[in-house]
Amino acid sequence: MKSNVNNQLTWNETKKEQLDDFMVNWGKTMRQTYTSYTPASPGNYYGMTIPNKVFEHNLIVNDAPTTMSWYNENSQSTDKYQVVACYSDSNDQEHGAKMIHHLYLFTIVNNQPIVLITQQSDVNSENKLYFHETNNQSLKENFTNIIEN
Repeated sequence: MKSNVNNQLTWNETKKEQLDDFMVNWGKTMRQTYTSYTPASPGNYYGMTIPNKVFEHNLIVNDAPTTMSWYNENSQSTDKYQVVACYSDSNDQEHGAKMIHHLYLFTIVNNQPIVLITQQSDVNSENKLYFHETNNQSLKENFTNIIEN
């Protein structure tokens, strides 16, 4: 069952807390430590302020240019991807500085939950930042369950 009478997916503090709990536990199974970042509480991913600066790049998802913005239930944004949560293991020092970090964006696209990932460590000369949908079934299924219930 979806979140409201219009069957539109919505995001709220309860769902954020459920995703936070899931990411802590999931991170442990992956031997990674994930931190949640928001525009009000940003983080650092290879020198880029996340999630804030992500939206300033030429964003590519599954090889197609797209637009994204941070989710706001009162906004009438025309951006294709509405980002509801951002997590990264970029502060995980336990596995050393050589570790390749992950940046996950949990999004709503055409009223569907989609989890995007990048491991890109620098932005190319065309200011492009590449994402693709995660292949991790556990992430996809749990995000879908959280956002739809």
